[in-house]
Amino acid sequence: MKDKNQKILTNWILDTFKKKVIFDIRNQLDTSVGAQDNYLSRHTFSTTVILRKSSRYKTINQAQDDLKKHFSSYYNDVLGHQCMDNRKLTSRNMKFLPMSFLGFDIEGTRHGSYDVVTSDPHGHGGILFHETTLANFAIANARFLQLDGSYEITNPTREIALITLEPFDCESGMTRFLHYALKFGVKLDNNNTNYSPYNFYPPSSPNYPFWQTLQTDMYPLTRSDDWKERENATIEWLRNMAPPDRRFRRNLGHGGGATTSRNPVI
Repeated sequence: MKDKNQKILTNWILDTFKKKVIFDIRNQLDTSVGAQDNYLSRHTFSTTVILRKSSRYKTINQAQDDLKKHFSSYYNDVLGHQCMDNRKLTSRNMKFLPMSFLGFDIEGTRHGSYDVVTSDPHGHGGILFHETTLANFAIANARFLQLDGSYEITNPTREIALITLEPFDCESGMTRFLHYALKFGVKLDNNNTNYSPYNFYPPSSPNYPFWQTLQTDMYPLTRSDDWKERENATIEWLRNMAPPDRRFRRNLGHGGGATTSRNPVI
């Protein structure tokens, strides 16, 4: 069930990025933007956001709150200004902010482990730049540019140790990484991940009109009604998981161990 939900959520996130591409193209005065697929590949990056490692363990809820709060601060106080021509983010140009998805993660999940506490919260996801802002971002972060076209942005804020951006070479690569970004949130049967297992940035506001148009389904993609019902059911499932069972612990000084059907020892 969890693997199926993870696939459905991945498709939903990818479709949201595609709808943002359509929105950007249709609202451009310059009609030479290009086809949807080219726009997506030219302006989208994978993202990994690593907070500074804590000297003490935090609950998942606390860590999720930290990631959301600190990445939002980076968005508003650093990234937003870097993307604008005059290096100033205002209510008038906020509509040109990049759109980002970030899924919460903790240490060890790559190898099938999980816990209800963490000292190393981080996030994985993707970011889509508006075509008029990508050049400004590149100039502002030129010192962090790597030979392969990725960015390793060290210490962008006091709370964030590293942000890595890597260009997607194709839609399938983006799909795989978004699927990977959901590996923590959809993995657990019992955990308090329902506070903020993932987020889109920036949040909905009158100054970021894409979210309003998305609610009215002005940019539909080809999906059956049955698929939409399964998508909604999956999202509801993720946000309404049971409270944490405290028996589920990795041996990180908090006692005990746990098993799952796919990972007999965690």
